[in-house]
Amino acid sequence: NAQAFRTWWKLQKLMWPKCLGVVRAAWTTQIRNSSRTPNPLRRLRTTTTASSQGSLLSSQRRIHLARPFGAVCLLSFTSYIAFPYFDNSFTRSARLFIALAPMAVEWWYLEWSISHLPQELQRPHYDQFHQKWKDEPLRVILALRGFYVKAGQVISNNPAVVPEAYTKSLKILQQDVPAKPFNLIKKIVETDMGKPMNDVFSSFDEVPIGAASIGQVHYAKLQTGEDVVVKVQYPETERYFGLDFSTALFLLRFINPALIEVMKKNQETFMSEFDYQREARNLHLMNTDISPHFPEVEFPKPLFEHVGKRVLCMTRCKGETITNHGNKLMAEIAKARGQTQEEFSLEFREAMRDPQKLERISKIVPSMNESFFDIIRGLLHVKNTLLFWLPPTYVPPNGPKLMKILFDVHGREIFHLGAFNSDPHAGNIMIDENRGIVSLLDYGQLVTIEDEEWRENFARYIIALADDDKDEICRLWKELGNEFIWKDTGEINPPNETYACACFHFGGPPGIRNALKLLEIEKLSNLRSDLRKKIEITKSTSQYAMLQRACFCLIGVAQQVGAGTGVVPCKSLRESAVNYVEAREEAKREKAKQEEEMKEIEAQENNLLPKFALLAFVMLSRIN
Repeated sequence: NAQAFRTWWKLQKLMWPKCLGVVRAAWTTQIRNSSRTPNPLRRLRTTTTASSQGSLLSSQRRIHLARPFGAVCLLSFTSYIAFPYFDNSFTRSARLFIALAPMAVEWWYLEWSISHLPQELQRPHYDQFHQKWKDEPLRVILALRGFYVKAGQVISNNPAVVPEAYTKSLKILQQDVPAKPFNLIKKIVETDMGKPMNDVFSSFDEVPIGAASIGQVHYAKLQTGEDVVVKVQYPETERYFGLDFSTALFLLRFINPALIEVMKKNQETFMSEFDYQREARNLHLMNTDISPHFPEVEFPKPLFEHVGKRVLCMTRCKGETITNHGNKLMAEIAKARGQTQEEFSLEFREAMRDPQKLERISKIVPSMNESFFDIIRGLLHVKNTLLFWLPPTYVPPNGPKLMKILFDVHGREIFHLGAFNSDPHAGNIMIDENRGIVSLLDYGQLVTIEDEEWRENFARYIIALADDDKDEICRLWKELGNEFIWKDTGEINPPNETYACACFHFGGPPGIRNALKLLEIEKLSNLRSDLRKKIEITKSTSQYAMLQRACFCLIGVAQQVGAGTGVVPCKSLRESAVNYVEAREEAKREKAKQEEEMKEIEAQENNLLPKFALLAFVMLSRIN
């Protein structure tokens, strides 16, 4: 790419002056010919010699016109040929905008042409548009990869605010992005490890078990016979992410400059995912500081002797991902309701857009405690055993128990350790029901919160939200570095709206319904467009945004394991928050006690000093 760019640039520097010279000469010649005053004698000479010179003059005119036209065509052609080979933010963004421009133009025209219709009559037109263009974003994302794959994954996880046609099309990005050929993977592994692959692995599966936005994962076996998992990073992905984030930061200057610092912090978090040596250290931290407190939880153990910048070798965790469990559970629920899985999925997505429908759908998968869920699981096992001639009914894992484990683990990570995984989605969690072990994967996006005072404020914020203490919520909202202006009144952090935002962020599905009611927004699908009109964000912190993202991921996990739509992050994290606040207060009391003891010792020393001085004076007097 660099050589191609240098060659193209030399060509442009060589050709542009000549092309401009040709254009300038043609233009001046045309002006000179047009500015000549008519002369009868010249006209007579021209007429008498027309038979001999007419063809020559016409050919000269054609040459004057053809030279600049040909030069411009040649420049355009070379630029067109070279354009796909330049990996810079401008060309990648230009490719994105050019590819989606027809879709955007048609959308604006459609919005203008049906604006006079009632809302219920507009819906069929929008549905027809979405069906027409549903695969175009996926095509562009797979062509560009990098940051856009991650953006597509986020979009596909938001059925409440994105039309169903696009989330369904982009769902492939949640499971597998098209994998790279094995020859490239082998070259990356051998280059990163500095030795042939056969010297390290006795076997290496050529077909990956999964491919994502930054790389793919393979099963392998070491020469020692140990089963391992190998993550391999694509060589161009880190550069693509950096370029695309630069474009996003540039656009934010015009959209909302207040979010630039948050975006930069998010960029640091995302870019850290490309350092597999750092991810290995993160996994080691989890194994040493978290695993001892949770015997039912395990993390992959990194093999540091086989870890490089783009290759991460770690022990293999057994089990099945939550994503697979969720698909099986959804199929059983749809079958029980006399629907296909696609029909129930569509109903669920529609319910996510409408609070009233969400209230009804929540009754389909009600919230249950661990004991009641175990009873249901036991009955299903008995049914499958007694009615063995019938197709067995799927027995889901104990959803409430699993969610308690996950929130307890993340609560300890957030409050006590000050480092948590910001991407705990269903594909990064595995369950081995035979051993009763939950495996937590992919700790590349580990967010650290070193400020203990901020952590304590967030813990108190979670407690206040769980206890519905509105005054404390509003006070701590500002202490956490959040600020917005309510455009209708110009007020900064108005109490009612601040409370609504807190409910939306960490209140789970019940909090979202409450927030929509307080903000007077009819449908969740209208949330973003309505909030842009009502709220102007002036301050925010990346830690808060990443914590919110982690909780939304865990809510998605809860829905896939049948824990119901009543999972509330603030209530699930309350116990960990209380323990941390109590530990902080105890530490403060201990520190204050030590400071008081030091003051008493200093005071005693100060009191003894005059006595020692007097005794010394008396003894010296007696000696004299």
